[in-house]
Amino acid sequence: MSSIMHRAGAWSGRRIVGVSVRDQANALVVGSNISCIVDGVAVGGVYRSTGEAVIELDDPSLSIEIEATAGSASLRVLVSATESFITLVLAGQNLSTATAYPEAQCANGTKGSPCVVCPVGSSSVRICA
Repeated sequence: MSSIMHRAGAWSGRRIVGVSVRDQANALVVGSNISCIVDGVAVGGVYRSTGEAVIELDDPSLSIEIEATAGSASLRVLVSATESFITLVLAGQNLSTATAYPEAQCANGTKGSPCVVCPVGSSSVRICA
């Protein structure tokens, strides 16, 4: 069973959420994909990650979900409005790949390294590997 750990916090003006993807032994899941869903719309993510990402929203009132996948394991969670850091713990074994080639990418195909800015209606989301 996958699980999640949350830590509360907020930043003035913008909303920043740190993301960590770990296995059941608490090791970072290198090569995991971390996707960002804002107000129900997939906006982008970090693919082939180091197991970590940072999401920054211009509009802190927008809802955000994070989905992590590695191999056949996946977990999608709604991040509460007061959280500034979230750890997703994926169930399974041998989830990490040998190497990570992190790439931040928007749903519209725009790529950036280490970060990319993705449009969300009249706002934007910055996604960093």
